[in-house]
Amino acid sequence: MIDLIKQNRFRELKEYVNILVQLAFKMGGYIRLMAKNAMDKGIYLSDMQCHQVNPEIRDGLQHFINMLKNKGDENKSIANLAVAKVQISHAVPNLLQKYQIGEDMLQFAESYENIGQAEMSIKIYQGIMNDFECESVKSSSGVFTEISYIDDRPESEIEIFEKAKHSYERLTGQKVQEPKRVRMGDNTHNFS
Repeated sequence: MIDLIKQNRFRELKEYVNILVQLAFKMGGYIRLMAKNAMDKGIYLSDMQCHQVNPEIRDGLQHFINMLKNKGDENKSIANLAVAKVQISHAVPNLLQKYQIGEDMLQFAESYENIGQAEMSIKIYQGIMNDFECESVKSSSGVFTEISYIDDRPESEIEIFEKAKHSYERLTGQKVQEPKRVRMGDNTHNFS
């Protein structure tokens, strides 16, 4: 009898978790849509008085993700929550540090990898590497491979780039060809 009660409670808890995940996913989509409408008007969603989004929602979603990670066998739910968190992060980019959005994107890519969506993960990792590349490389034509590029990114952004690069290389089996970079403040200039 006690086992039957435990099974029923477990099933009820699973249903409750599924409903919360669905609501979070829909909330993320709605917030993304509101942010797009605000950007179409040339303003950030967080600047609109009638539709302000509290970035602390991200913290709640992360707490929920962490709970599900500890529970195990919730990869699809975690992926849906990671999507919602990324949508919210992209809706309020002016309230976050760039590395925070990058961490959310890494979690998003990893969660898709965990549900067997390797191709989508590869695309996400490529996007992260592009977004977290130093500006001098992004704005160059790439024609002059012998020059070194100034890398003025903060360490937190370099870490995001490196994690995405490592995961991309692991998934594709391809080595990413990187340009020569010189860190601002480095006394060791490599102009070979």
